[in-house]
Amino acid sequence: MIVSFSVIIPTVGRRSLRHALASVDAQLRPGDELLVDCNDDGDMGSKARNRLVAKATGSHLIFLDDDDVYAAGALGRMRRFATDNPGRIGLFRMRRMAGDIVWDEPVFDYGCAGSPTMIIPNLRGKLGVWRQTEKGNDWNFLEETVRLQGTEPVFVDEIVAYVRRHGEFSSSLAKLRFRLRLRSRLRALSQ
Repeated sequence: MIVSFSVIIPTVGRRSLRHALASVDAQLRPGDELLVDCNDDGDMGSKARNRLVAKATGSHLIFLDDDDVYAAGALGRMRRFATDNPGRIGLFRMRRMAGDIVWDEPVFDYGCAGSPTMIIPNLRGKLGVWRQTEKGNDWNFLEETVRLQGTEPVFVDEIVAYVRRHGEFSSSLAKLRFRLRLRSRLRALSQ
């Protein structure tokens, strides 16, 4: 089987999108696609992700937020996983920008803090729906997809992405600048 990725990135127009795209661009291979959608629905990207999943044509779906980045070689490691584990969902470790690992134990815990980097076989009719609840939209999608595809995920003890914790800024001034830029971009998008 030839593995191809649909890389799905919802965005709210953050300046960090440039870094997210750059982290993907050099790692794409023939047959891969990069899908980006503006999330202006105020739902943590759920509707944007659902729209992009519906358009995806790759054999596997992978997801990245617009303020996160893939590590060098991440897509290659995920591609090897997909080749070695046909039809399986893979969950990879992530490291926060501040340095700590997002989850410590390879336990399929939908309620754990943070979310894994997922590689999902793109099986039409066997994909969950992104929706925000107290569990979080990523865990809802993953839980439903696992049920529909009938296979438990495989945990891979490799870091493939660097994520920003909500509210993780180097200073109060950086946080204020971020909010002002976001507000400005949202206004521009709505006009």
